[in-house]
Amino acid sequence: DWTRYPRAAAWALRHRLRSRPRGVVADLSGALAGGGLSSSASLILACVHALAEANELALVPEERVRLSLDAENGFVGLASGVLDPTAIVASKRGRITRIDTGAVRWETIAPGPAAPAWGLLVAFSGRTRNLTATGFNQRVAECAAAARRLCELADLPTADRLGEVPEPVIEAHLEALPAVPRRRARHFLEERRRVRTGTACWRAGDLAGFGEQMTDSCRSSIVNFETGSEDLVRLHELLLEGGALGARFSGAGFAGCAIALVEAERAEACREHVEAAFVPDHPGARVFRVGDDDGVRRIG
Repeated sequence: DWTRYPRAAAWALRHRLRSRPRGVVADLSGALAGGGLSSSASLILACVHALAEANELALVPEERVRLSLDAENGFVGLASGVLDPTAIVASKRGRITRIDTGAVRWETIAPGPAAPAWGLLVAFSGRTRNLTATGFNQRVAECAAAARRLCELADLPTADRLGEVPEPVIEAHLEALPAVPRRRARHFLEERRRVRTGTACWRAGDLAGFGEQMTDSCRSSIVNFETGSEDLVRLHELLLEGGALGARFSGAGFAGCAIALVEAERAEACREHVEAAFVPDHPGARVFRVGDDDGVRRIG
């Protein structure tokens, strides 16, 4: 029910708008049927932006992120974080966005001058999902349980986010955790390292090295975070077979899309490879060459 996302945006703004707020009339269109590309956060942020503008309410980027998060957490019922809305608000064409999710700060980073021309592929599995009906909230709860247990083991004040637990504490007590929280904490710890390594590769123009971090992130999503449908795992494999520099699920990986970083000169060949191998047996599946762009804003 896509109507709940505009309602969620209005709900999040309920204390910021005038007593008789102006509404908006909207038309939603696109190539994907809610294909797992931060689609709910994208729609919420578009509605937040439109409602704020219609009611002459000025919002700084950090406020938009917080309002989107409030809408998803408080109205939709998804225990999501700031990653999706921050990426949508902060993105700049041709750059990656490095996000400090605890402080809700970010920087956008251009690739180093040695980087080859590059492009992006999006492979849509043909399957959509509502994250509140998947194991996503359970994974968030398992991460919180891991954080609390690590604090107990280290005799620290309790924390509900792994990001609040110092990395040396996670490293020192990781193997003492029960099996499921241990896998979740390992995924978190490795992801932090991959962000640092990937950022360094990007700054140096080493897109192959950056792609390796993408691919390893997907491996850990499957093994340690235990997400990834059979279709998405196959799309991930096909993108790499087709010559992608790196590939991973978009988002939690329960359904939706896989994305890939490719050298520009190989993009179409990779797209054709995945399309030929996957699309005929999966109704609704499609493979797109896509561009990147600046974040949410009014166009025209």
